[in-house]
Amino acid sequence: MCSICARYASCCVVRICEASCLLTRVRADPPSGTFLSRRGAGGGRNLCDSLIHVYALKLQINDQAPVIGGADDLAVLNAIVGCVGRLGPATVTHRDDETEDFYVTLGGLTSRPVGVTDEHLYWLSQAPIKPGDRIVIELIETGTADAIARGDDAMKHHDGEREYFEHCKQVYLEMRSKYESEA
Repeated sequence: MCSICARYASCCVVRICEASCLLTRVRADPPSGTFLSRRGAGGGRNLCDSLIHVYALKLQINDQAPVIGGADDLAVLNAIVGCVGRLGPATVTHRDDETEDFYVTLGGLTSRPVGVTDEHLYWLSQAPIKPGDRIVIELIETGTADAIARGDDAMKHHDGEREYFEHCKQVYLEMRSKYESEA
């Protein structure tokens, strides 16, 4: 049995062939987040080709359980540690109520076929942290990830110059009265 098959044998029924490991059947209820290939059908498929391995980020805050963010249709995957507000003595605040805000976000952006809506996915969305917290981020390859906490439709960007001009013109016309009346 190859090392990949050994890692995933708990969710699959595996038949050992003379030359390679073959997947004979995938359980109806694989572990949550397991990426099973949409390629091929029935019969014995090479297990190494049947499970999709994706790049993912494994993020852990202090001794909490790690969160694994990844999906088989991502084009962007990021972990952001944010520190906002008065972070030093020379910082000039613009509001009296301005406080420090410390957080971590684990998210990504899908890249799906034409006609399928892309999404911004979040596994952690501005999870609060504080000074002294230890944040560990590891880039991994895996066949599983945690369930997303939230997904928002992504706005499409205009590629063509003319489309971009028309978009800007529309925004200008919609907002013109608001700002030109102030002049």
